[in-house]
Amino acid sequence: MHKRAIGFLSALCIAGTAFMCSAVSSTPAIANPNFKGKAVKFIVPFSPGGGTDTFARITTKHMRQFIPGKPKTVIRNAPGGGSVIGANMGYKAKPNGLTLLVTSGSTVMENILRSKGVEYYLETMHPIYSAPSGLIYWTSPEVIKEPLDIFDTDQLIFGHISPTGGTGSLFVWAKELLGFTSKDIWGYEGGSAARGAFHQGEVNIGGESTIGFNSSMLSYLDKKEIVPMFQSGILDENGNVIREPAAPDVPTVAELYEMKYGKKPSGQAYEAYKLIVGTRTYGKAMLLPTETPAEVVAAYDQAVTEMIVDKGFLADAEKMNPGAPHFSGASLKKSYPQSVAAPPELLEFMKKVYREKYNATLE
Repeated sequence: MHKRAIGFLSALCIAGTAFMCSAVSSTPAIANPNFKGKAVKFIVPFSPGGGTDTFARITTKHMRQFIPGKPKTVIRNAPGGGSVIGANMGYKAKPNGLTLLVTSGSTVMENILRSKGVEYYLETMHPIYSAPSGLIYWTSPEVIKEPLDIFDTDQLIFGHISPTGGTGSLFVWAKELLGFTSKDIWGYEGGSAARGAFHQGEVNIGGESTIGFNSSMLSYLDKKEIVPMFQSGILDENGNVIREPAAPDVPTVAELYEMKYGKKPSGQAYEAYKLIVGTRTYGKAMLLPTETPAEVVAAYDQAVTEMIVDKGFLADAEKMNPGAPHFSGASLKKSYPQSVAAPPELLEFMKKVYREKYNATLE
């Protein structure tokens, strides 16, 4: 069976159709799963210190209290390939509840584009928790004074992992939609390396998840040593782009377009931008492998349900990403598969832009 078809069946399984569940998973049922005395591994496909790693460490610190048996939780950093290496590991892990994949926007983006080397299919996996983490981009006050200044300078230099990765991809589509110019440097190992390049003066634009920004760059903003350019925003429940509560008070790309051109954005570039905003809305997620038994998925769902009302978790979550909602349960399982895939026509347009403007071959 083709894996995209499996993804469709998996979505029905999530909705509670027992017959379809048996078609998707051949793993024996586990009655009353208990992980006492065991270690649950969370695979983070990035180096330590970035936004995804921070999200994983803070969340698992609290989640372990609510997983049956209160097991030890271990973070396994597996960087490389713009998160593809670690994501492939998480996708192929044994579906016994002892391994989960922690994703970021770039993990979802690679899933959408089906780049060479991508073996995972996020839409077939089981999301148990997700917290929106948009992106924020900044530069130095020597380059611009306010966001609209990006249209009047040729001095912008941006650098990150790749034009198809999470932070890089949003920047690519911001440029495509807004029409400003910049020199771009690709090939940094991760978000921490790209941030270091900004501090060392190799580039003058930084970009990072809001979680990473609030933990690493907020002090520079307070001292007015950086100027926010724009934020990705997140999607509301109706699919509209709104500002992220945790981000600095700066326009979304869509708002900046309207400020510059006096009309609302539209067209394929705008649709691509919104798709990537969707990857940010559901990018920071924790997933169980495709064939994980329903009883194990239910146990983790219950653990998350208890965690997201726990005062200790909420206090830490508020410090990490102020105002961010917490997605879980049936609503997450319904919306998630739709947010990690693109319509064929839009995907072909995106591939053309990557190929012709960034020499990025995805096949």
